[in-house]
Amino acid sequence: MVLLFVRAAFFPVFVSWTRTGAILFKGRRCFLAEEELMGGAERGLGVLLLAAAGLIGSGCATTGLGPVVTSGAAVAPARPFPPPPLDVSTLPPPPLMSGVGSSSMRIATSSPRAQAYFDQGLNLLHGFWYFEAWRAFSEAVRLDSACAMAHWGVYQSLRGNNSNAKARKRALRRAKALMATASGREQHYIRAYAHLDSLGRRGHGRFLAEMKRLERLYPDDIEAKLFQVRFVMHQLGFYSKPRTGYPNRRQLLLPLLAAHPEHSAVHHYWLHAIEFTDHPEEGLESAAVIADLAPAVAHIAHMPGHIYYRTGDYDRARAFFLRAAAVDSAYMVDQGIPVTRTWNYVHNLNYLLANYGEDGRYAEGMDWARRLQGIPLDRRRTLFFYQGRMAPVRLQLRYGRWKEAARTLERVAANDTISRTFAGEYARGLLEYALGMAAVARKDAEAAAAHETKLAELERRHTAGTGAARKDRFYSGNRLQDLLLAALELKGNLRSLQGDYEGAVELLEGCLHRAGDRAHP
Repeated sequence: MVLLFVRAAFFPVFVSWTRTGAILFKGRRCFLAEEELMGGAERGLGVLLLAAAGLIGSGCATTGLGPVVTSGAAVAPARPFPPPPLDVSTLPPPPLMSGVGSSSMRIATSSPRAQAYFDQGLNLLHGFWYFEAWRAFSEAVRLDSACAMAHWGVYQSLRGNNSNAKARKRALRRAKALMATASGREQHYIRAYAHLDSLGRRGHGRFLAEMKRLERLYPDDIEAKLFQVRFVMHQLGFYSKPRTGYPNRRQLLLPLLAAHPEHSAVHHYWLHAIEFTDHPEEGLESAAVIADLAPAVAHIAHMPGHIYYRTGDYDRARAFFLRAAAVDSAYMVDQGIPVTRTWNYVHNLNYLLANYGEDGRYAEGMDWARRLQGIPLDRRRTLFFYQGRMAPVRLQLRYGRWKEAARTLERVAANDTISRTFAGEYARGLLEYALGMAAVARKDAEAAAAHETKLAELERRHTAGTGAARKDRFYSGNRLQDLLLAALELKGNLRSLQGDYEGAVELLEGCLHRAGDRAHP
């Protein structure tokens, strides 16, 4: 019996994830290079939801080379990326950049260049390029240290990626101290974030009240609406549903899309607002224009890929992910910035790998997986950059190359720097999954059952909070979901092997449903 959810190389199906599960589309070719996919009989087994949902793993190496992208293909790098760490005090002033967006906010400053750098920082803030936003706002402060909004901008850039709490608070204190020199409109911005910073969740109401007053007094101020959208995203989550007492992002953004079709920030926030709803196709119009509105910002260049990936247009998604990688690579090489200061490069490669998990380009995907594997560890961002070593495993599992995945996972699990952490246990859990699926492939039900038992016990232990995950809740939350999906999928395939087809379908349907609730790949 062939289960509905089996992903065979000869069965042209691709998946578009939704909140309620996976929609399976037939009739359009799924794979671009079948010869890469026919990895023996193993390729046709398993839903492989774990990798599709986005396995992000543990550890990384100590060197990294940057790709140069030409004509849509990845080729060998011309020069290595600058090595970490980076002493930011040694950097020259950032250049004034073009192609970063159209945001502008007139501020009280005597320096035209301070105004230019403030606007640059504002655009980069909306593009989630927080390091360069910080550099731009800091340069505005250097040019006019009495400008309250320049200090406010420094605060915003540090708040954006939740870094350096002392410097963040110091910048906001300075902005408040200079409020008397700011315009009335600027004072609303400063007061709103002062409420939020000092009162935390208790300050949400006061923040929103201040922003609403600003919006009423200055109805043409697009930034007043955009910063409310940012507030909702950061406080409630990027993919949160509307909540009583908080602004509705759709209601804020839809009029802005109509009135400001040239504004990259509006399109950016709209794409994040709808990409993980049941209708990601609502972002197709924005996806078609956003990259050209701010071509110098890699995250903006990458954003169309979010929507094309979600709607199953993997060719277009790949093109934009490669475009973003080229933008990031050129920036790092040209300005001497290490990859550990360029978060979007890693974020983008993770999406690119997820896309390769669907489009059939296994060999090309493995090339990029090795590049991600080579990204150096940054102690300040250990958790985020703790994904490189597992990059090849993501594709090996996605393509049903169970033996290769098991060999890779054995090396990872044996690493003494992670062996006593949840990362180590996570790797060992995926090893049981890979070994179990390999046993299913060779129809060895006894061995598959043994691996399923070990994986289920590990998953239950961590879900109950009795395992190493309790010590690392930030990192372990999504990884626990990985283990749960792996346990369900292995158990479902085992049930099928044992002839319990109804039980297998029930388990695999549950796996699909849970995978559909996942956010980033």
